[in-house]
Amino acid sequence: MQEKESVKSLLENSDKRIGYARNTLAMVWREILAKQNMSLSGWDMSMERYLRNPRNGIMQDSKSKSSARGNLNKELTRDVMSWRVFEKGLRFLGPVQVRMKIELEWQNKTMEEFVVTIDTNSPMIENGDDEEIIEEPISNLVHLTIPECADKIEEVAPNNASGKIYYGSFGKQNGLKVMRF
Repeated sequence: MQEKESVKSLLENSDKRIGYARNTLAMVWREILAKQNMSLSGWDMSMERYLRNPRNGIMQDSKSKSSARGNLNKELTRDVMSWRVFEKGLRFLGPVQVRMKIELEWQNKTMEEFVVTIDTNSPMIENGDDEEIIEEPISNLVHLTIPECADKIEEVAPNNASGKIYYGSFGKQNGLKVMRF
């Protein structure tokens, strides 16, 4: 029940305790909650939707759902957040699409932009570590546009004849470099 108090403490704070976040992903997560004006009732609705979604791999018996609820509440209210938990949080919120944009400005004033579209609708298969390993057809992969890496990408995943790519591998799809998170 302590995790419910953590959720209440987080959500009842107008800025969602952004100042207590100890890493970038936790800060972004809390900024999203603040921007969405997430309330306890909204959290509970999102939780029920997340628990019922078969893509999240949660058994539909009361014990499994209760355990998943408690674990997710703890994960999403910590002051530090891993990429895996951040992605769970995005699935929890249920947006239609997630697109992240990173702009880098270099000392010589040149700018580079990287855009990643995250597929929050594919099944999440956890391997017990802080990452997921999924084997999927190329058509389901996330697009990561990095023009400067074309030569390196070809070396990592040359002509994947099976049409499948593994976590951490790169390849091409419709002229774009792709990576599965």
